[in-house]
Amino acid sequence: MDLTWMHRAAIAIRPLFYKVENLIGKKFQPLHNVLKTSIVNEEYYGITVSQGCAGHCTFCSIKMAKGHVKSKPIVQVMHEFQKGLDLGNDKLWLLGDDIGCYGLDFNSDFSTLLKELLNIPRNFELVINYFEPYFFLKQYDAIVPLLADTRVLHINFPIQAGSARIVKEMGRDYDPSEVLKRITELKKANPDLVVKTNIIVGFPSETFAEFWQSVKSVFYFDAVLALKFTARTGTRAIKMSEQISELNKKFRMAIINAAILVRHSYIAMKSFI
Repeated sequence: MDLTWMHRAAIAIRPLFYKVENLIGKKFQPLHNVLKTSIVNEEYYGITVSQGCAGHCTFCSIKMAKGHVKSKPIVQVMHEFQKGLDLGNDKLWLLGDDIGCYGLDFNSDFSTLLKELLNIPRNFELVINYFEPYFFLKQYDAIVPLLADTRVLHINFPIQAGSARIVKEMGRDYDPSEVLKRITELKKANPDLVVKTNIIVGFPSETFAEFWQSVKSVFYFDAVLALKFTARTGTRAIKMSEQISELNKKFRMAIINAAILVRHSYIAMKSFI
């Protein structure tokens, strides 16, 4: 897997950072959790809870490749989770193409699964990837009290764009401004929770003003990964008019990566204050 420079930096810094924490006898939050969960590593016991998705994103080929969401029964996930704990793993990573739509295929949802997992009377650390913002808003009242549990270290809401029009062009059904508002509320419930996002830069017809909305959204998250739009064969986005030039996309990537660096630097400095 090709790693971004930020991921490589996190891997390089992490051991030294933990040594400093151990020497001082203090965890520097939220940077501690950011570094701990910035990339899947051998410390974590991975559990795939579902494959496929229920979305209709115009840029993505997951549904073409894997079909509609196929969720593992709650009892099976619980068994795998308990097995991980029994093997001595206290760091667990829940994986899915879109965990947000977990359970749609048997009239359940992710908040129901998460509640069962958090009812296990054990100390563990939990990472959740990926949670489509539409389902975050839909399950908001049920899931926020669960995410307030400090055993949940990290969750990824891939907002993909800060512009409502671009989100709609992407085939997604949420208002990004509402997602950002809810994330602000979530952070109050669990300040040490690392909330990550992915942002696509240069989606067809994206104006600079709309791109700037994505730049501003960077400052609502603890960790951000920007991805340059790449047209995938068979997707609707590849046929859209007003494709953004490669030069323009590179220019925008430079701007948003600068914003991400500022945001990540702020998170690091805040951890020591």
